[in-house]
Amino acid sequence: MARRPYHRQARVDDEGGRGLALVRGLSHSSGVSLDWDGLDLVGKRVWFELRDGGAR
Repeated sequence: MARRPYHRQARVDDEGGRGLALVRGLSHSSGVSLDWDGLDLVGKRVWFELRDGGAR
């Protein structure tokens, strides 16, 4: 089964757990879409939109 990503507080010595915090800090919006095949959950898509950096 596809598991939804979730925000967690990473400790200083953790090797993981910062991905969603980075995505939220850099993106304008983000989310998760679950993929279904009829009644069966077959996967997920994690998406994000980057902020406009005011390109010149």
